Amino acid sequence: MTEITFKQFAKFAKRLNYSQEDLVSLFRGKIEEPHDFFGRVLSCRYRNEDRSNVVIPFRSVIEFYEQNQI
Repeated sequence: MTEITFKQFAKFAKRLNYSQEDLVSLFRGKIEEPHDFFGRVLSCRYRNEDRSNVVIPFRSVIEFYEQNQI
């Protein structure tokens, strides 16, 4: 399985015009607290710290990324 960073996923979401709310709807019930998680991913920040290089820990999010690459 590929390692995907917050920065990579944020670029991917922006390119495909996915908002935080779109992602929350897609992953509700698949991951814990999707609103908070995607807020951190799309901003690449958490508590004013850069999180660009943090690897996405959820298999369902990684699979979604891999399946939707253009």
